[in-house]
Amino acid sequence: VSPAQPTGGRRRRTTDDDPDERRQRFLERNRAAASRCRQKRKLWVSSLEKKAEELSTLNVSLSAVIVFSGEVMADRGVDMSALPKEVRDQLAELDLELSEGKGRQG
Repeated sequence: VSPAQPTGGRRRRTTDDDPDERRQRFLERNRAAASRCRQKRKLWVSSLEKKAEELSTLNVSLSAVIVFSGEVMADRGVDMSALPKEVRDQLAELDLELSEGKGRQG
C-alpha cells in the first residue's frame, strides 16, 4: 500500500462530491435511522404495556388474597382491633376497591 492511499479510518471528502448528492445520502441514512428508532420504541412501549398489565393482574390477585386473609382472621375470631391501624385501614381500603371492581365488571 502506497502512502498516498488511505488504509482505513475516516473517508476523506473528495472535491468532486456534489453537495446535493451528499445531502441525499445524509437524508437516506437519517430516514433509515429514524425508522429503526421508531421500530425500537414500538417494541419498548409494547413490552412496557405488557409488563403493566401483568403487574396490574398480580396486584388484583394479591389484594384479593389480603382481603381474604382478613376475612379468615375475622371468621376465626382474631381480634382485628389488635392489628396495627395501618393494616386495618389497608384491609378496609382493599375490600372497598375489590367490591367496587366487582360491581363495575358484573
